[in-house]
Amino acid sequence: TGEVRPSIVLGPGRGSKPSSEGRHRTPAMSSDLDAHYAVARRVAFQVEEQLQELETGRDTSAALQGNISTNLNQLAREITLLEGLLAEETSMARSGVWRRKVRQLAETSAGLREALEKFATRNFKCALAALAAAARESRPPPLFTPTRSPHWQWRPLVPNSCV
Repeated sequence: TGEVRPSIVLGPGRGSKPSSEGRHRTPAMSSDLDAHYAVARRVAFQVEEQLQELETGRDTSAALQGNISTNLNQLAREITLLEGLLAEETSMARSGVWRRKVRQLAETSAGLREALEKFATRNFKCALAALAAAARESRPPPLFTPTRSPHWQWRPLVPNSCV
């Protein structure tokens, strides 16, 4: 029937391709917008759930982080497909509604990607701080203590949120 049936990406290398043959909008092409939007929403929801697992500490594995990244890339591809299909939309009223939906989806995608980057950055900084703390513990004590600063003391570089 020419209908596109995209699916959520669960691993690298899998995705969906649009099947829009011809230049004129047909009912089947309009359903492509609906189908790709539904897939994009499902992927966004799945990423939100995965990020929640990551941030609560239930699963912080590299595999989960990789799946989140893969799904974010799939979401970006779906948004690009939606934007391409939207460029072919002839109905101005329908086009306006879809532009708003796609813009909201793009904002959601950017927010989800930012959340993953914050988590990864925070974990990287915590790992570096833990390495620095371990290095401090293994080095000899300082040869002298500054006398001009009565408040001087060794402070751990590990932020409280990492310990």
